[in-house]
Amino acid sequence: MSLRLKILCVLLALPTLALGLLLYLLTQTFEEDKSTYLYEYQRVALDSIALNLEDAFEVLVQRKESLPLLMRQTAARGPIEILANQTGQPINEDGAKQLLARTCDPRHSFLWWPFQKGQSFFVHCRYLDGVTWVMGIPGEIITANLTDQDLSSIFLVTQDGWIVLSDDIRFAGKRVDKAFPGLDFKSLAAYKEPTGRLQANFEGKGPSLLSYRKMQKFPLILVAATPESATRQAAIPFLVRGVLILLSLLVLTGFLGVIFSGTLTKRLFELLAAFRRVEQGDWELKIPEKGHDEVTQLTRGFNHMTAQLQRLLLERAEKSKIEHEMQMAATLQSRFFPSNIWVDGDNSIYGYYEPAAQCGGDWWFHDRTRERIIFCIADATGHGMSSALVTAAARAAFATQKEKFHNPALLMKSMNEAIYQTTAGEIQMTCFIGSFDLRSRVLTYCNASHEAPVLLPMGQALKKEDLVLLLERHGLRLGQNPDSVYTESSIQVEAGPKTLVLYSDGLLDVQTPEGKSLGEGRMLRLIIKTSKDSADTEAFFSKMQEELQAYRGGSPLVDDLSYLFFGLK
Repeated sequence: MSLRLKILCVLLALPTLALGLLLYLLTQTFEEDKSTYLYEYQRVALDSIALNLEDAFEVLVQRKESLPLLMRQTAARGPIEILANQTGQPINEDGAKQLLARTCDPRHSFLWWPFQKGQSFFVHCRYLDGVTWVMGIPGEIITANLTDQDLSSIFLVTQDGWIVLSDDIRFAGKRVDKAFPGLDFKSLAAYKEPTGRLQANFEGKGPSLLSYRKMQKFPLILVAATPESATRQAAIPFLVRGVLILLSLLVLTGFLGVIFSGTLTKRLFELLAAFRRVEQGDWELKIPEKGHDEVTQLTRGFNHMTAQLQRLLLERAEKSKIEHEMQMAATLQSRFFPSNIWVDGDNSIYGYYEPAAQCGGDWWFHDRTRERIIFCIADATGHGMSSALVTAAARAAFATQKEKFHNPALLMKSMNEAIYQTTAGEIQMTCFIGSFDLRSRVLTYCNASHEAPVLLPMGQALKKEDLVLLLERHGLRLGQNPDSVYTESSIQVEAGPKTLVLYSDGLLDVQTPEGKSLGEGRMLRLIIKTSKDSADTEAFFSKMQEELQAYRGGSPLVDDLSYLFFGLK
């Protein structure tokens, strides 16, 4: 499918969906508004009917002597007097009792009573001054108030659910549930509100909108019902007009789409051709910018992209050069370290170093004179090329001060001066220097704010209390203050296989793939665990490496990692 055809499809599809949805929403709103209008119309009509009926009832009751049917009973169970009977049907004593009993039932005091074909009366029971009156009101007086209303159906219902009057003769004199199956009329009659509305199923006409009005002076309820289909039928002309408007808009959209899509796709094809030339290596290509529309912005973006690609190619070449230089720096830095494994009789040293970047700021070293083994571990702040340069300064200072190997404090002071001259305090370094006398087995050390080394016996079950932490701090970080003064401490190392563990803070920062750091507590537990079954420092070092790799699970380092195991026997 071509781009132009796709554009036309989109131009037609989007308005169709939008206008169709709008038409649907407008139709629904129209039906809802129509329903609201019908409810309001029913309420006003029922209010008018109720007022007219109440006024008519009151006038007739006050002038009861002029009614065509009038009976009274002065005492309970007393004789019934027939004062007037113009119904055209004789009423004997038994008929009067029956009419009185039905009409004066407390459940409904109104009754629609057909006396003969073509003539019916609305019979009402009223108690006045201790006398029971049964009055017959001509039906045409009431039906006149009902038939004049422009409603589909109207009902006059007693509060116990009898339809005493309806403009639909099918339901006169029947229960209200015959007209509205499933309607809970008992609950409706119990509502305190005099008016209300609801929905119900109207027999023979389907779902309908109902409004009711309780009469104030008589126990009657007026109910008006209009089928919901009336609202849908009223919406059909509106819907037809909407469909015609929709079709007209689609035709206009299609016509305009054909005109403008040609101009748009032509410029897009020019861009496509330019992309293909760039793909072939023509990085200096530029497209003339015409106009101020989105295609022009796309053209401007293409020109900017080609310029950026040229710049990125140059930066890539420069970056490659820098990476090569960094690799060379890393190679040179690796030469600052002595051999990872050093064994001399009963003594041994095993070291490990891994930078977080190509170059790092961690460094360790060891050397031996005839009487001493000297070793150190250091950690410059940060990592990268600048930190690696600091380790170079430290390595140079350490190598030129062999005459001070017997005194770690003097050696630390010399290294502090060299590093401060190199960095002017901008980069600092923690450091631990130890000097072990082979004859006296005295370990003399100086700590410049570095992590405390751990001394432990080998080949036995240990507790945390068995670990000896060299916690003394003897001065500030190297390079922090050129006038820093450093002191030193000593410890007598008893005979027997032992290991001194030195490490940088990168060991504590080792993380699992989930980002959980090793920490000091977990590190000490790991030392106790791995040293238990290790006969010597070499086995201890190997197991620690395995445990650390398993803990990392291949996750990258947060900081440079280095540690040094010094084995003594």
